[in-house]
Amino acid sequence: MSEELNLDIYERPLRRARLGFLICGCLAVITPIAAIAICFWYGTPVSWISRSGAVSTGFAFLALFATQVMSDVFQPNGYVGQTFGDLLERYGNQISLFKKLAVLLGLVATGIWGFGDLMPIGLEV
Repeated sequence: MSEELNLDIYERPLRRARLGFLICGCLAVITPIAAIAICFWYGTPVSWISRSGAVSTGFAFLALFATQVMSDVFQPNGYVGQTFGDLLERYGNQISLFKKLAVLLGLVATGIWGFGDLMPIGLEV
């Protein structure tokens, strides 16, 4: 019973933060792809690609925030049971990978934000 309680205390917030990371990470990737597709197919101004980079940077920041929430689960305030160690072993590498991925998403999104209007797609304004 006690180990099951620890699983709920630690794993539930971790899974919730992981879901937040996945949603924000996917939105950070989809936003500029959608803007590029719209500019290509409908001939809209390429400035929308830069604007999508700004939105994508915001989503990447939120994804990075979600990884921090995931890491905070592993800084308990008191006694922890065996379940805590198992959870750290199971999710530790995943959190590290998600942090690196969130930083990479932020860098790419910032590049799109800064240089997206230079892409040879759509209308030149």
